[in-house]
Amino acid sequence: MSVCEKLKYGLLSALLALLSLMPLCLHRALGALAGFVMQNIVGYRRGVALKNIRNAFPEKSDKEIDGILRKFYRYLGTMFCEAIWFGSCRNNKKRLRRSRICELRGQDCLNACLRRGKSVMVLVPHMGNFEVFSGIVTYSGDIPLEVSENHFCVSYKELHNKFWNDFMFGNRLSGLLQPLGYDGLVESMKLLRYVYKHKDDSYVFHFITDQYPYSEGNNVEVEFFNQKTVSMTAGAAMAKMLAMPVLYMRMLCRPEGGYIMEYLPICDDASTEDIQDITQRYYRMIEDDIRTQPWNYLWTHKRWKTLNY
Repeated sequence: MSVCEKLKYGLLSALLALLSLMPLCLHRALGALAGFVMQNIVGYRRGVALKNIRNAFPEKSDKEIDGILRKFYRYLGTMFCEAIWFGSCRNNKKRLRRSRICELRGQDCLNACLRRGKSVMVLVPHMGNFEVFSGIVTYSGDIPLEVSENHFCVSYKELHNKFWNDFMFGNRLSGLLQPLGYDGLVESMKLLRYVYKHKDDSYVFHFITDQYPYSEGNNVEVEFFNQKTVSMTAGAAMAKMLAMPVLYMRMLCRPEGGYIMEYLPICDDASTEDIQDITQRYYRMIEDDIRTQPWNYLWTHKRWKTLNY
């Protein structure tokens, strides 16, 4: 990296650190503005999002589609600005608790799985704000989780830009109570080895696996919004190989702001299930949640390659 680039990224890091100190309500207001700019001025993947939404909801009128698109970009901008705010919680957990940015439900479901002495596979959709996962122990509130935060693992996809990859990596750790020594934020290509290493240690593996497959490997075809959809199977396949229970993480937006994260069962023992059946149940749960909140999904992802984006 050149001296000029180091200076540029140093100034950007300082600016983001200062921005993160602003109140969460201001970040959400900035998020609404950012969403407007992304949709109407920059046009960030607007054609992709519009095509995806029309494809998923052919029964909706143009006015309804435009409404979903507008709310989606507001959600997208808000999610990004909340992620910047989240960085300020690194040394201020009281701020994170007071914000109530997330409310965790389904702790009993997760705890019941952990009591069997098995690690747990959690399949997560691109909904809610998946950048603030590390505060999950804080979000649990009065119902304790029967495992420490060091046993929570979240997968991520490495970004091409080194600055943004390093920034987001550090930011995603901000919700941890004890970040020193934590190694549970794992790049998706390294997840199999990590899961196998901790398969008998009562870990909770959160795997975002609803994007288009990275390769032509062992994928399956499922029904998603009444169309054939190719899906990666890594999370379900690992759970089947290691006889794990599989849960779904629901991520809904609250009307007043913030999110509800809820553990829901998919199957008790993946070794007795077909990988395609597990994956289809996961997508059915995603679709049900999207139909409840149509804007609450990463519509800018090129999910259906047959649409000729």
